[in-house]
Amino acid sequence: MGEGARTVPASFLLYGATGYTGMLTARAAVQRGLRPILAGRNRAKVTALAGELGLDHRVLALDELAALETELAEVPVVLNCAGPYSQIVAKMAGVEIPVFSERHEIVITEPVDPGVCPPMLMSFSGNYYIQQRPHGSIIGGCSPEGHPQDFANNISWDYLGHLASDFTKLLPRTRDIRIVRQWAGVYNMTPDRQPLLGGTEV
Repeated sequence: MGEGARTVPASFLLYGATGYTGMLTARAAVQRGLRPILAGRNRAKVTALAGELGLDHRVLALDELAALETELAEVPVVLNCAGPYSQIVAKMAGVEIPVFSERHEIVITEPVDPGVCPPMLMSFSGNYYIQQRPHGSIIGGCSPEGHPQDFANNISWDYLGHLASDFTKLLPRTRDIRIVRQWAGVYNMTPDRQPLLGGTEV
C-alpha cells in the first residue's frame, strides 16, 4: 500500500447503494470480506439488496437532513455513490465538491442501411455524438447550450428538434428516418468537464 493510503474499515456507509455503481461496489466489497452499511432513498430497493447480500441498511432521503447528518456522523467512512446527488451527500458530510447535475438526452432511430452514418461521429466543440449500431439503428445525443442543470429525467420536444437539426445537417440521408425511442439521464459534471482528484480535510 502506497504512502499516505488509508485502509478501508470493514464497516462503512455506502450511500447510493442501489445505483449501477453502488451495486457493483457493494458486491465487490462483500467479496473482499467487507460489511458496508447500504443506504439510499428507495426503501424497497435498499431492503432487497441488503437482504440479498446479508448486510445492514438505512433508508435515508436527501430531504431528511437531520437523519442523514446523524447517520453520516456515526460512521468512520462514507463511500459516496450517489451519482447526480453526490454533491448533496458530500455537503452533509462537510465536503463541498464543485459539481452539478446535468440532464442529457439520447435518441435511437429505426434500423437503416449500413453506411448512412459513419462508425462514429463525435465533436466536443459541437457537443454531439452519433453512431450507427451493427443492426442498423443510429444512436445519438448532444448537449446544447443551456442544457438543463437539474435532477429531472424527463424528455423534451425542444431537445428532439435540436438534435434532429444536427442529424440532418451532418448526415443528410437521415432526413426521413424515424426516431423510435428517446430517453434522458442525469450526469454529474464539473465546471471544466475534467475529473476531480485529491483529498479533503474531512
